[in-house]
Amino acid sequence: MFKEKLIKILKTDQIKDENLKYYSTKYPNWYEYPLNPTFDKIGLFEYRRPLELHPYYQFDQSLIDLAKEYHGKPIKKQSPELDWIVLEYLKSQQKMVMITIWEKITWQKKLIIDFLNRHGNLCYLRHLTLSDKAAINLIYQLYAYTSMYKDIESIKTKIYQICEWSRGGSKTITILVYENRDFDGQPAILQSKLNQLIDKKNRLLDKVYISKTFNQTVEQAEIYLNQNSLDFLESQLLDNHLSYPMRKSRIFIQTFKNWLSQEISSLDRERYLLFSSAILYVYGIRNCNDLDIYLDNNHNNLQPELEPKFFFADVSCMHTKNWKTHWDQWMPIWANKFGASDFHQAVYDPKYHFYYMGLKLLILRGDIERRAVRERPRAVADLIKIRELLDHPIEIPKMPTKQRKFIHIENGKIEDYPELEQIPSDQIIIKRYEIEYQIPIDKSRFLNTVQWSLKTRYRDEREIEELEGILSPKVVKKVKIRIKNCSQRGSKKN
Repeated sequence: MFKEKLIKILKTDQIKDENLKYYSTKYPNWYEYPLNPTFDKIGLFEYRRPLELHPYYQFDQSLIDLAKEYHGKPIKKQSPELDWIVLEYLKSQQKMVMITIWEKITWQKKLIIDFLNRHGNLCYLRHLTLSDKAAINLIYQLYAYTSMYKDIESIKTKIYQICEWSRGGSKTITILVYENRDFDGQPAILQSKLNQLIDKKNRLLDKVYISKTFNQTVEQAEIYLNQNSLDFLESQLLDNHLSYPMRKSRIFIQTFKNWLSQEISSLDRERYLLFSSAILYVYGIRNCNDLDIYLDNNHNNLQPELEPKFFFADVSCMHTKNWKTHWDQWMPIWANKFGASDFHQAVYDPKYHFYYMGLKLLILRGDIERRAVRERPRAVADLIKIRELLDHPIEIPKMPTKQRKFIHIENGKIEDYPELEQIPSDQIIIKRYEIEYQIPIDKSRFLNTVQWSLKTRYRDEREIEELEGILSPKVVKKVKIRIKNCSQRGSKKN
């Protein structure tokens, strides 16, 4: 019955029986699975060890040196570099919890700090200022594995009445990375005692939230200790994201996460980066028709079991048969456009990705750059809606005159491809495994496709004239004005 239900929802018969255990239609909850530490036997406050042990990414020596400065003690400063160090460190600390306090608490709050250090070890204190919109989006993720706060109205009640945000306002909260020694396995007791210390008026307001499992600790740290994840909270359209029309995308992304959680080690999970329309889905912009996944294989050590085998998974992995040869040139160019040296860096450096529900995604700027460079009509339609729905400053590319195309080949014989007969030879580039060529753009067809994409993807009906105004470069006419010599104006005749 479950398979028939999936076939009906997803409108496909490509669902394999061996994959059924990963599929999820649980809405709006998420399934949670145990998470193991990335590395074993990392001592307390040994911040540099996970950086030195990492087999897939070479961290800058400056970051390792910074981690060494805090060896053996809590970190009492905050910066993006320290966020990165702490995030990598706590992934190997199974007793760590994330404590969210809906107030601003400093190291000078002696009563609270002393209590925490008496019963465990306070590792890191971070202040965050969030708008009420970001707080609403945060609450959804914090309580995703529970039955609480599953609709926007209940979340708003939590934010405005319990956590005391003002509507349209911002508030500073405190994040603590804490080794829960004495209350290990009993976060509710720790939460109750902290509430009593913070809320001296005994109003029974919920001032504290503590992660319940190691998996939740890591996922919450990926939000709090990654600036792109915090920026995402300020922009996500949660109403759209949770809406019924997005159901198919939700099944895709939850199923992929279930597979990742059950089959892939904590260390290897870091190699997966979602991009393309998955980004638009988590922002609440539109559905995704598949999941584009970049699987880092920089060291050419991919095991077959690391590749997801779902009909909706489009995996890009270097040194594999599905890797297209022009990507060797294109991927570094694309990475450079959003600031990274290559995609290997984008996978591991937090400046170039963000997290949603424990999944790593390419930053929005990276997706925008890709769509702008591709200059395809569907990509242009997406750029128009990203700009409008997120109020994001995007320069929409003008309509191109030519389009690049690629044909994957086995032997490089051009005569096997009759579609190239009408293409001038100077516009054809033959490579080992593919042919690259250019064709002229049909302006009318391009505009009609943009119009169709807006209508089918977004229910946004536009006139062709409006789209032409957006996509056609404005012609500036040069007007010459002849000015007579006015030096004698107003002079009197003798």
